[in-house]
Amino acid sequence: FSMSPILRVTLVFGVTLLAMRGAYRWIIGRFRQRFLAVFPDALDLIIRAVRAGIPAVQAICIAGVESEEPVRATFRTMGDALLVGADVKDVLERAAGRLQLADFSFFTVCLILQRETGGNLGETLESLAAIVRSRRDIRAKSKALTAEGRLASKMIAAVPFAIMGVFYVTNRPYLQTLTNTHAGHTILAVAAGLMTVGLWLINKIANLD
Repeated sequence: FSMSPILRVTLVFGVTLLAMRGAYRWIIGRFRQRFLAVFPDALDLIIRAVRAGIPAVQAICIAGVESEEPVRATFRTMGDALLVGADVKDVLERAAGRLQLADFSFFTVCLILQRETGGNLGETLESLAAIVRSRRDIRAKSKALTAEGRLASKMIAAVPFAIMGVFYVTNRPYLQTLTNTHAGHTILAVAAGLMTVGLWLINKIANLD
């Protein structure tokens, strides 16, 4: 493409920022998947500790030692703050705000309400653990049901590049209309835009969250 240096620099920075944002969102999504996969086991550990007569604060500290990562690091941070005298409600709310996970927010609400109103914490957390597990199973089922659509979108996205690669190796002059002319550049830009919109729509349809 023939473009001004300012537009070229803007395009480079824009693509870089989009790539960084996509990588960041992928890392966050992977962390959340790992967290939700082991979070019910941490709840079971806290339930057993509470039923054994251990205070909730100490149970959180135990979860920060015995749980698997990344849940262990989160509960260890909470436990350290609680041991130095931080308010339970503030610690739980800060953790919930940092994680931005509905399942963990349910856990914080249960603990805060139990401290304010009383009640059997073990039974409440046991019901919460069952809900968290059912939500995890639903997410896994939705991922399995949409696997075909997500795989099809990746294959559709790869087909144009594969065809252009074949022509580049076998009949390179055939592609010169697209790569060496203004009309070809326009066609490539429109095709890239349509593919981007199509893949975005497929991803939104396949995402059942």
